Amino acid sequence: MAASGARWAPTLLNMCPPDFLRRVVREAERLGVGIHLHVSESEEQVRNSLRAYGRTPVAHLAELGVFEHPTLAAHCIVVTDEDLAILAEKGVYVAHTPKTYMKLAMGMAPLDRFLNAGVRVALGTDGPASNNDLNMLEVLRITGLVHKNRVGDPAAFPHHLLLRLATQEAARALGFVESGVLKPGAPADLILLDTRDVHSFPRHSLAANIVYASHPSDVRYVFCDGRPLLWDGQLMTLDEERIRYEAERRAFRMVGAPMRLMRRYVG
Repeated sequence: MAASGARWAPTLLNMCPPDFLRRVVREAERLGVGIHLHVSESEEQVRNSLRAYGRTPVAHLAELGVFEHPTLAAHCIVVTDEDLAILAEKGVYVAHTPKTYMKLAMGMAPLDRFLNAGVRVALGTDGPASNNDLNMLEVLRITGLVHKNRVGDPAAFPHHLLLRLATQEAARALGFVESGVLKPGAPADLILLDTRDVHSFPRHSLAANIVYASHPSDVRYVFCDGRPLLWDGQLMTLDEERIRYEAERRAFRMVGAPMRLMRRYVG
């Protein structure tokens, strides 16, 4: 397993020629770290890969040896059954970020096919540039609602599965193999939620309430390996006022500048 959290991140297949990806693979081997990149986000990306390499993006990355290292593959919206078999065999984790797919009208990654094929999945938010916030509680809710509707089964994707994909599986996807569970000796990585507000009642199923009724303001305490990062709703290690000020100042500066092409994106 790669060092916890450490990843080479070559971004997109269409921006990374084969020689560059082979170098990434060599460096991942040398440093003992994993690899994270975006994979098969659109039909166009798949067509471009077939045209350039004669293989789908998943098959191409497997051929280059990328999946011989712990890999987190973001999205995988357009995948074949053969792609799924490769991902499952190589133990690749797929980062599933459904809010982004809906906001950008990308189509929906087939979570049911991932799970049925034995592909490992971790839920995520994607970046705020793609979905506006980093609300994992919202991701839980969206994932359940969207995919129940997709497969036409209200009993599909039960809340305990969604919680596992957002906690234990997400931790493992990043190399934190002991996190995501509450047991003696495991790292104390946990959040505590206040369930006293009206939207948390009735409380006969706390797990279902977390998935379908909780709000970010419910989170009152956050611990990372036992270290308190949020205590009774107050950040312990960050200057929240300063962050808000800098974020808004820089955003206004950026949107107020003349637009210019930074990089041409193709599929």
